[in-house]
Amino acid sequence: CDADCSLREAVIAANADASTDTVILPAGTYALTIAGAAENAGETGDLDILGPVTIQGDAAATTIIDAGGIDRVFHVESGSTRVVFANVTIRGGSAAGAGTDQNGGGIYAFRSLVTILNSVITDNTAQGGGGGVDVNLDSTNPSLAGLNLLGSTVSANTAMGSGGGGGILAGGRFPVRISHGVITGNHNTSGGGRGGGAFFAGSNSLDIVASAFTDNTAAIGGGIAINQPISARFRNTLIEGNTASSDGGGIHAVPRGGENTLIETSAIRGNAARGGGALYVDGGAIAITDSELSGNSATGTGGAVSTIRTNLTIRGTTITGNGATILAGGINVAFGSHLIENSTLAGNTVTSAAGSNGVIGGGAIATSGSAVANMTLVNTTVADNVAPAGGSQLFCGSCKAGSVFLLRNTVITGPPGVPLCAVRFNSGPFTSEGGNLSGDANCDLGDPTDQESVADMMLSALAANGGPTDTRGLQAGSPAIGAAVAANCPAVDQRGFQRDGMCDSGAFEANVSVDNFGCGADLDGLRKQLGYVVEEILETPTVGDILYCLGGLAGAA
Repeated sequence: CDADCSLREAVIAANADASTDTVILPAGTYALTIAGAAENAGETGDLDILGPVTIQGDAAATTIIDAGGIDRVFHVESGSTRVVFANVTIRGGSAAGAGTDQNGGGIYAFRSLVTILNSVITDNTAQGGGGGVDVNLDSTNPSLAGLNLLGSTVSANTAMGSGGGGGILAGGRFPVRISHGVITGNHNTSGGGRGGGAFFAGSNSLDIVASAFTDNTAAIGGGIAINQPISARFRNTLIEGNTASSDGGGIHAVPRGGENTLIETSAIRGNAARGGGALYVDGGAIAITDSELSGNSATGTGGAVSTIRTNLTIRGTTITGNGATILAGGINVAFGSHLIENSTLAGNTVTSAAGSNGVIGGGAIATSGSAVANMTLVNTTVADNVAPAGGSQLFCGSCKAGSVFLLRNTVITGPPGVPLCAVRFNSGPFTSEGGNLSGDANCDLGDPTDQESVADMMLSALAANGGPTDTRGLQAGSPAIGAAVAANCPAVDQRGFQRDGMCDSGAFEANVSVDNFGCGADLDGLRKQLGYVVEEILETPTVGDILYCLGGLAGAA
């Protein structure tokens, strides 16, 4: 293809060459104008890609490929192996019709490894799933397909079918990696649709790092939906302002099969749903570390987190300012075994005075369900959460016989007048292993090292006291100082600072030397002091308001 050929002619020429080709596009807008949605190797409608190729523009802001609504933009057909879209904007695609014709408004790829690099996928629609991008595979062989989204933005795309994925749909057992991506303002308008920002259906591994999912909407999983066996990991990622009319405002995960979901050094805030404002998980196991869950809301249960048949582990995390109407302003768990360690739950709220069948407790945590559910709190601060009836902090909702609420070195305090801990059915689920402090006598603290009815825990307001998240510090003279059973103390506190021999109760260790380097500090120094690996997010201007630094997860509240 000579220098005067069109984009369509260049793609057709590349299809005729068995080797890997590169189509270089100078700055400009490349409009698709030949109507016709037939599969004809790119002669009409969308640009059909039949072999390995790189579509390389000058820059996403200046090289624009616009379908003008006549068809989707690109169709990567089966066996194209490796296809790269670099430095381009792909917009104006419309996928309609039957079967796969209705998927992937911007890009539809089947049995191919697709890499989207420094590009923008925007303003595309799909009658089915994958408003912006759909990568699919009907085989269990992951070597046939994959998706890499690197330094790219997927925005303002819409999927109208129940297939899911307003922005991205990845369907099949293949790896997906998103690094330095921004997935924003995408919508799945179907009443049963999943994943406003992205729907990952059956991917065998999902790795999301230094990325942002914001202002997306769907019925299930406003920001992200994950379905079927999958191992998912989120690092240094912002999930904010997403909405689900059903469950999982930020993330809705149904991993099944014992697979793990890991959330590390991330912020999930300002999301809304019926259940699990930030996060709803059914099955498998989930671990949340060094993260912030704040300002999320649920019209039902679990303002921040709602789980069922899941083993939940939370470490080094602050859960604050979340709210639910009926039950569990912070966390609601049904079934399973759960651990919260070195974490802060503060200022979460149950708002209704007339919940379902009188269930209106658990400002911070509630357990529910008809099977045994065990919750262990270790060196955790539970403070100033609000619920209108019993269990303003901790509430055992159904509490089947054999359920245990195990407390170690934990501080529990809240507004007077409402019992801090309460049980709806059965009795005696609260069990102490010592070193706990409670503001009243309703948490069944029976160990000689416990302190009940403590009028003032002398906690400071939530603030950046070092470490990746805000914490409630201990003021001089706090009864929590030196009150823990040292044998049960983790080696470090929530901030990652060493606990001394006279371990303090709660998430915060007083009287330690703190150097708050702040953002822009020497990263080697941070790693040595905290033991964290600070990701390359510090070099990413596109998601600058989630910079991970010693001062916390910065950005708009």
